Amino acid sequence: MPPLVPIRALLLAACLAPALWADERSFDPRAHAGDRIAIKVREDAPVERALDGTVATLRGWSIAREHSVPPAQLDAWRARGEERLGRALPDLGRHLIATLPEGLDPTAALELVRALPWVEYATPSPLPVRPPTASAPTLLNAPDFFPIQLYPNAAPQGFGVAAAWSVPGATGVDVRLCDVEFSWNATHTDLPNVQLVGPQPNDPFNDTNHGTAVLGIVGAQANAFGTIGITPTAELYFAAANTGAGAGTYSPGAAITRAMTVLRPGDILLIEQQIFGPDPGLGSGCGPGDPISNLPGVLPIEWHQPWYDAIQLAVANGIVVVEAAGNGQTNLDDPALQIGHAPFALQNDSGAIMVGAGHGPNSTDVAGSRPCFSNYGATVDLQAWGGQVVTTGFGGLYATGGADHFYTSTFSGTSSASALIAGLCAAVQGAARATSGAPLEPSQVLEVLATRALPQTSGAFPASQNVGPRPDLGAALLPDLDGNGVPDAIDIVRGAVDDCDGDGVPDAAQVALGLGTDLDGDGVLDVCAPPPLYADLFELSVASGGVQQLALDAPLDRAGRLYVVLGSASGSSPATVDPLSGLSIPLVLDVYTSFLVQNLGGGIVGPFYGVLDGAGDASVSFTVPQATDPTFAGLELHHAFITIDAFGTGLIDFASNAVPIALVP
Repeated sequence: MPPLVPIRALLLAACLAPALWADERSFDPRAHAGDRIAIKVREDAPVERALDGTVATLRGWSIAREHSVPPAQLDAWRARGEERLGRALPDLGRHLIATLPEGLDPTAALELVRALPWVEYATPSPLPVRPPTASAPTLLNAPDFFPIQLYPNAAPQGFGVAAAWSVPGATGVDVRLCDVEFSWNATHTDLPNVQLVGPQPNDPFNDTNHGTAVLGIVGAQANAFGTIGITPTAELYFAAANTGAGAGTYSPGAAITRAMTVLRPGDILLIEQQIFGPDPGLGSGCGPGDPISNLPGVLPIEWHQPWYDAIQLAVANGIVVVEAAGNGQTNLDDPALQIGHAPFALQNDSGAIMVGAGHGPNSTDVAGSRPCFSNYGATVDLQAWGGQVVTTGFGGLYATGGADHFYTSTFSGTSSASALIAGLCAAVQGAARATSGAPLEPSQVLEVLATRALPQTSGAFPASQNVGPRPDLGAALLPDLDGNGVPDAIDIVRGAVDDCDGDGVPDAAQVALGLGTDLDGDGVLDVCAPPPLYADLFELSVASGGVQQLALDAPLDRAGRLYVVLGSASGSSPATVDPLSGLSIPLVLDVYTSFLVQNLGGGIVGPFYGVLDGAGDASVSFTVPQATDPTFAGLELHHAFITIDAFGTGLIDFASNAVPIALVP
């Protein structure tokens, strides 16, 4: 006899939440476990009573919290995350997993649970999806595969990793990284120090190679054999996505919170999982036989709201979450996916760095373009190679000595891509800790990598199918143009220095190196905040001649004032103080000043004086005639303008900055 739900509960549910499940997914045996339901308890219902009430009302069911982490710890993380973000976060202590009695129809069970008045939502529990495997090319006998890894090479052939290792901390010093996976080979010789967090893995596919390959990309040891990971000194952890007896319980969400028990703000959480979406027909673009994309329509795990909530909690606590976009050939912006919590809508971005795949330098398609299998969409942040990645595991490249010595040269999919990005994130955080004393926020790590990246290209699929740009770690970490020992990119995202034009170079360094100007000395580049007097160039030849255009932009309340352009051949400092107005004019008054005043510009500055327009603006030109006396070469002149309240006080009431012009042969 099926479990009964009291009539009163059904009536309450009809009154309280008649339309709550209009967009919710129904049970799909292809995508969901037939014996488990994920439940979120309403905020106004005591969780313990809900637990007791469910067991009493739904006879033969078992129910437990999804997260093994103590509720008090979940509450502490939520409070800290809310304080950091300034907004409310989901309460993961209200996430439950109901296990159904044998023989109960899962669709009927969903209807029963959703009718309970204390249920906020209930959804089928996803099944695990088999990760991609690597193909097996001809075996090689060389024990050192670093030369063929390529991703340490300079961009565009690699990610600039090896060069970035010269930056303190960029090998992953004092960075922890946890991989959420099915399993890995704990005895692989290139991965000796991976620490398991929580219970032992129960791999539903009985294949340790995928996790081994991922961890090898991130942190294979720097030794005389095999491969070297992007951050070989990082501390590596592993949290199993499927645990327990029998077939196990699949919950990447629970793995995320277990990982949070060892990760600190600034550490890296890598999610190497994907789940079935609502419709395999959403995936298209790959021909039959493609080795990676045999699961069209699979999605990132945040499609399942309880795991989306767990990701949000981790990000809110300062953890950099890197999430595979999935190999489902799917447009994540498809209207069919904009339902429920709609995780792929920009306004609902979980904060994870979502990673798509791009073609690498050895691909037959255009490097940096989207391969057919990769999911794509607005919330995909970065791309990395989705094929031909050299790493630990599988044995297609090297198999002598057994699984503990396996290496492959064909690891692929968004699996390889997200592992590469996770390694780059760890390098950035290591550099941030070592050079500036603290890690970056997750969004800042993304900014460092994204703004110094190679743009996505078009190949078989257009760049409009967004998988994001491909990072260049060398470009992100090597420049330190202000010489303070901190990579410019880290200083800029932290707000320690200004970069008003967004070119990745600190404004002060641009001025010091002659790459930009700050003529009025306000600490802001003139291209971002033009000074009152600005010029289009700062050098003219006495032989060929030319014109320097000067733009006058006085404060608006000086509109209609008389202006006069003054000059000096002796420099702009010390300034001359007008004895009547007390204003400082940034010129050393000399014979050139007298020449301009007595000759109304002398034919080289014109118009020497005039009236500012209604916006306080005017234009003036400084002209060097062709074939000017060559003895003037080497002279540097400065010009500034003043405004005079001609119809009022008769005094100077504004003085601009000075603008130089160098005369060269």
